[in-house]
Amino acid sequence: MKKLTILALYCLCLCACMLQNEDQGSGLAIRLVPVSTAAALGKVATAASVSGDSSTASPSSPTSQINLDTITGTVTEYFMIQNTGSQNITNVSLQSDNPNFSFQPSQISVLAPASQLGVQQIVALTIRYGAVTNDSDQVIGTLKAGINTATISLTGNSVDPANAPVALSETIALTAYAKLIDLNALDANGTVNLLHPWGHTSSNLEPDPYPIYPASGDSLTLVNTGNVALNLNYWKDVTGSSVDMKVGVSDSVKIPIPSTIAVDGNNVSADPSKLPTSSNGKIYASFIDTLTIPGFGYSLDQ
Repeated sequence: MKKLTILALYCLCLCACMLQNEDQGSGLAIRLVPVSTAAALGKVATAASVSGDSSTASPSSPTSQINLDTITGTVTEYFMIQNTGSQNITNVSLQSDNPNFSFQPSQISVLAPASQLGVQQIVALTIRYGAVTNDSDQVIGTLKAGINTATISLTGNSVDPANAPVALSETIALTAYAKLIDLNALDANGTVNLLHPWGHTSSNLEPDPYPIYPASGDSLTLVNTGNVALNLNYWKDVTGSSVDMKVGVSDSVKIPIPSTIAVDGNNVSADPSKLPTSSNGKIYASFIDTLTIPGFGYSLDQ
């Protein structure tokens, strides 16, 4: 393990040295270099120069790819963004076509040549399990279980030795493998819509509000549609004892109606709009017979 870590760090340092020692007179380019040792062994993304007015530049299909680590929740990865030419690059922009992948900063007004900088420019890539809009808390996108991709447009403007405008443009494919908790619930009438609970409640199991769903029939089938094994507990009565179950990937279990469940995926995240995670890291939900809801003692919020 120690040798592997040293090798990864060596490769990262070698990448950085190669960037800084490149012949600065050979042309303009922006490089995006992963800082993490795991991603450093992947391909370094480079934005090559495109002659002409910057207003006519358009990103092409991805020409380079960076593979990131397996993630189990919202994470932040760091990159060096380097100007490997000899002229300043202005209006540098990093834009993503996937709202779950976003850079900060995404705009850099002036990027000086790397050879002139004592400290390199760092940008942070945040990968969110549930992306939200800038002006609300509405979830607009969620990572899927397995491979997730984003196409990054890296652009900037500069001038050539004759002081003619030069536009820089490159598209980069980012990939990350996401582990995800996901469940489907089936009652006597079909699929229970977990995106729209009947209301919310709290109990001695979990003081934070958790969703209540109406369900029909004597039993409910829960299907593990994510890509991690789950520990599941259910209570027929929240003041009584629990039944403990293991639910493998693609496996299903039956629980009685009514029941309150707690799902533990060992710190793996879930779609927050479908399966909100409580402060203790577990997912709670109650499934109540539609015939008994009015007298069950819950305070419904709808």
